Amino acid sequence: MDFQTKIIYCFLFTLTACTSPETKQDSASTPTPSISLSNKVFITSAGMDSACEFKELPTDFYQELVFVNDSEFVRTIHTCCGGPGEDFVFATYCPGTYKLDEKYLELTFNGVYVEHIEHSLTRPGEIEPQTTTRLHDQVVNLPPLKFKRLSCGREIYFQEIGETFADGFVSYKGDPATTSVTYFKAAGIWGKLF
Repeated sequence: MDFQTKIIYCFLFTLTACTSPETKQDSASTPTPSISLSNKVFITSAGMDSACEFKELPTDFYQELVFVNDSEFVRTIHTCCGGPGEDFVFATYCPGTYKLDEKYLELTFNGVYVEHIEHSLTRPGEIEPQTTTRLHDQVVNLPPLKFKRLSCGREIYFQEIGETFADGFVSYKGDPATTSVTYFKAAGIWGKLF
């Protein structure tokens, strides 16, 4: 698959991942007491295991919810592709605002959709890859997302109502959002988000 085909494929895949079908009801465990999501990062997962550890998804495609403060978030969608001698990373960033209560997490997007494409290619005889980076922003009307708040022991996690995320779950990654924000700023993404 050539580079241009990969970009088109990844764009369509991530644009589809940023949309949500009609919601449906699901069953879940009892919600936990009030918490703050500020400065936390949640990642797509397959839910929680019996030890209340999140089950990672074995894939090069994953999504994160970076909660910047008590009201703003950035949804990041990462796709890694590549063949021999090349490394291709395609990521999209969809910022917005959120509301969290005792039962639900609701995400509302602000219409900005930023694509970050990084392509590294190592040619025969070269040691260091040649890297090209492109940023592109556009306005995309994304529907809001709603998650049911769940708990396992002292850990909280969320299950999407509608399940457009990988297995419908997002779990706390353990990284502070400030690490992601620092990367967004260094890569030139932050100024396009808010």
